[in-house]
Amino acid sequence: MTATPEPSATPQPSPTAAPSQAIYEADQALHNGDYDTAVSIYQSIIAQPVLSVDPKLRSDAIFGYGVAALREGLFNIAAQAMTEFIANYASDARAAQALFLRGDAYLGLSAWDKAIADFTDYIKYRPVLIDSYAYERMGDAYLA
Repeated sequence: MTATPEPSATPQPSPTAAPSQAIYEADQALHNGDYDTAVSIYQSIIAQPVLSVDPKLRSDAIFGYGVAALREGLFNIAAQAMTEFIANYASDARAAQALFLRGDAYLGLSAWDKAIADFTDYIKYRPVLIDSYAYERMGDAYLA
């Protein structure tokens, strides 16, 4: 008589961290230079239904996603994230910084005109504050 194999256990899905815990973990990964992990965690927060994530946490996740993607060299993702942040959170204190970072992402994509436009807008919103870096990047874009 042949023994019938026992059914294998159904794997249990791993629990998804609450958005507040996940944002903390993503911020830590970003701070520690683990950009790949940060990108993944931020992305998981953004992918959750809009009403299930506090709007402040969602804005933090989108901004962090853009920063982590930029540092990971994922320029297209970074530009998209910062574009979403600027469009949806224009009154946020980080909107000007998002312009600067999107400009950096555009430099990585060789989208020179878009980069110049973002750095120009950044200088309008934050004159004198690291504007020398913005001008330097604009010069690089013009040369390219």
